[in-house]
Amino acid sequence: MDGEHRLLVVRAVAGGGGAALRTVRRFRDVSPLPWANGAGETSEFVSFSAGVRLDPETAPWRLSVARLTAAGPFSPLPGVRREFSPVAGAVSLRVDGVLHEVGEREILSFSGASVTELVRLEGPCWAVNLMQQTGQDGEDVHLVSAASPPVGSRVVVAVATEAEPPGLEALDLLGPASARAVLAG
Repeated sequence: MDGEHRLLVVRAVAGGGGAALRTVRRFRDVSPLPWANGAGETSEFVSFSAGVRLDPETAPWRLSVARLTAAGPFSPLPGVRREFSPVAGAVSLRVDGVLHEVGEREILSFSGASVTELVRLEGPCWAVNLMQQTGQDGEDVHLVSAASPPVGSRVVVAVATEAEPPGLEALDLLGPASARAVLAG
């Protein structure tokens, strides 16, 4: 990995700087759950309710990491805006009939109501998924691929895409110290 984009940052649209990021949840400690359509599994870092507790100014959002092993359909999720970013590989998605080549750590946004299918992957990989409920009060959150948290944005949490610096593991969840307590209960 190139080191230029080591984080997939969940950030609020508005805001200023924030606290330093530290590991708040290890990926290896998050038990996978089945996808809504049963075709795969995902490890949920932040549920819709926890997203609101982490940042009450945002509309409800969810963050997970899915294991991609084979082509197949995505679960339809009406009422949700999705942002998708593969880690450790590139993929091709067909969204409402349009083919999108999505490189490693690139971000594709689409409606959860869209007919979406994973049509090609180079090999098994992971995908960071940010989902935000639409039609709700509150600010939007977005994924940003960055080497460090963007200056002038309110970082809510971030996913490490590589094991740098030492002690960090790829796909660990980073956030301010206060996030650990929110996510624990």
